[in-house]
Amino acid sequence: MMVIDLSQIELRVNAWLAGQESVLTTLRTGGDVYSQMASRIYQLPITKAMGKSTHTVERFVGKTATLGCGYQCGGEKFTHMLRVAARRDGFKLQDESLEFGKRCVNEFRGDNPMIAAFWKACEQALHVIAEGGSARLGPLEIFGGALVMPDGMQMIYPNLRWYE
Repeated sequence: MMVIDLSQIELRVNAWLAGQESVLTTLRTGGDVYSQMASRIYQLPITKAMGKSTHTVERFVGKTATLGCGYQCGGEKFTHMLRVAARRDGFKLQDESLEFGKRCVNEFRGDNPMIAAFWKACEQALHVIAEGGSARLGPLEIFGGALVMPDGMQMIYPNLRWYE
């Protein structure tokens, strides 16, 4: 048995599906998306060179924001997630407030509008799947209650129902 870390796979796939070219360009050119987000949150230059960050805790916040907020994490959930992750990883946060957490979420959403818009498209796709309809979701096809991947593999959602 083997475990493989696919180098930011969640970040890469989310940005690709959403068409968030700024993230994809940064990744293609070897840039550090996490330091960029931290720089935006803290309004100061944060870099990672030769495996070391100029501001380790701040980059950790940027990484947590990028990964958590990429999947629609809101202010309260992000704040809780950040506190738990910091304690787990041994980081002392300067600010653990809900206001700070909300600001991190807002910075992510402002910097990644295509990802935020993709969430709405995914919600609409759920309706289409539940109704048995067909549509496209970026490079994915919705057909017959399934989400069809670019390689033809299907994620089938039998009996998916939508309740208000």
